[in-house]
Amino acid sequence: MPHSVNGLKYLHSARILHRDIKPGNLLVNSNCVLKICDFGLARVEEPDTNKNMTQEVVTQYYRAPEILMGASHYTAAVDVWSVGCIFGELLGRRILFQAQSPVQQLELITELLGTPSLEDMRHACAGARAHMLRRAPRPPALAALYTLSVHATHEAVHLLAQMLVFDPAKRISVVDALAHPYLEEGRLRYHSCMCACCYSAPLYISLFLLHI
Repeated sequence: MPHSVNGLKYLHSARILHRDIKPGNLLVNSNCVLKICDFGLARVEEPDTNKNMTQEVVTQYYRAPEILMGASHYTAAVDVWSVGCIFGELLGRRILFQAQSPVQQLELITELLGTPSLEDMRHACAGARAHMLRRAPRPPALAALYTLSVHATHEAVHLLAQMLVFDPAKRISVVDALAHPYLEEGRLRYHSCMCACCYSAPLYISLFLLHI
């Protein structure tokens, strides 16, 4: 987890959106060095919110709700959502939102997060908002995250809940995620166990495999 977030920090600092973060694109060697691969869907972040961005990105299970709801413009927060899905998958040893269609994917998300407010859906297309409003309101069920595994501690669930936020503007950034106590503890644990294999700090954030 710390290395994948570190990798995203490096990408996002260069204004690069990966747009297909999933387990198959995270490569880990025997020294626990992680490389992010497959940049076929990556692009430079678009600062002009009036310019449309493609919605045919990110493998469905790891696709952020704003993309599922037809947002014409999105940010690096889509990558954070994907990492959150992977984090939940690591804890529960199963795909967190495993649906047969994008609509069902959105249903599974709202079962956990609850029905979003109109403010949270401001980036969605009109049809997606109307579909959501036609359905009976659902309360959040975030407490279910504690049942993922015995490793779903309070700090782990707290970080996961901040990654899996419906509104991308309220989703935690990679910088803030790296400062979270859960990842700080993991970083210290890694260095205490793998000190013989440690690399210099600059190399940690530049280990990426570019595969096109």
